[in-house]
Amino acid sequence: MELSARREDLTEAGFVRDYRELDDFKKWLDDTLDHRHLNEAMGGISPSAENLAAWIFDLWIERFPELTAVRVSETPKTWAAYRPGR
Repeated sequence: MELSARREDLTEAGFVRDYRELDDFKKWLDDTLDHRHLNEAMGGISPSAENLAAWIFDLWIERFPELTAVRVSETPKTWAAYRPGR
């Protein structure tokens, strides 16, 4: 999984977002999706890679307003991405 982010101006430290601020996302990912059936975790939404990317984006955009896209790997060579408005 990959999160993409963008902002007009970097923070004073030169970041879009400090990686430590992603700890809550990693904990949520581990608690919600790791070793779980996606059908159950996603509450009835079809667990395609495309739907999973959109679902994650929609859940986290308020917390990370600079989020621009979520990509989900289906295999080592295939990805599905969700980028709203594109």
